Amino acid sequence: MRDLMKDFVTSTGIKKPELINKSSKAYKNIIHQYGDFNILTIDKFVHRIIRSFARELDLSLSFEIETDIDTFLQRSIGVLLNNIGADEELTRVFNSIFGTID
Repeated sequence: MRDLMKDFVTSTGIKKPELINKSSKAYKNIIHQYGDFNILTIDKFVHRIIRSFARELDLSLSFEIETDIDTFLQRSIGVLLNNIGADEELTRVFNSIFGTID
């Protein structure tokens, strides 16, 4: 633990007594304001970020994230196949791989 503190002091320039004081305050805030302390899994964190930018990402505000890989693949392949013929670049790539469909 001492090495971690030494590394933190070195990398941030915060003096050890100030670090101890700030750490103590943070600890007390976490303990006494636990309801405000929010721990998230990485997927929940990313989901929250995406939801925050839903409008900028042109997503419906009621979007859902698909977690079942089979459902995701079926939908993705369906979208891909539906765009062949409508999207020039996709059609060109498809035809170069599989040949032109008559």
